[in-house]
Amino acid sequence: MTLRAATLVKLDLPRSIQQSRQLVAQNQKLQQQYGIRGYPTVIVLNGDGKKVGKLGYQEGGPGPFVDRLKGL
Repeated sequence: MTLRAATLVKLDLPRSIQQSRQLVAQNQKLQQQYGIRGYPTVIVLNGDGKKVGKLGYQEGGPGPFVDRLKGL
């Protein structure tokens, strides 16, 4: 197995915390770009920034989530 460096990015769209207009606009653009309709949503991109997978809530705890993530 070849290990690759990963960059994790977390975007939060809180309802109860005020954000700057610039941050709200940036988050909305990303939400539209990746078709986010529900939360949590995890988008997996390759090294070129191309979407290779999309995951949401997985029942059963972290095990099933990690299994699906490895399958990408």
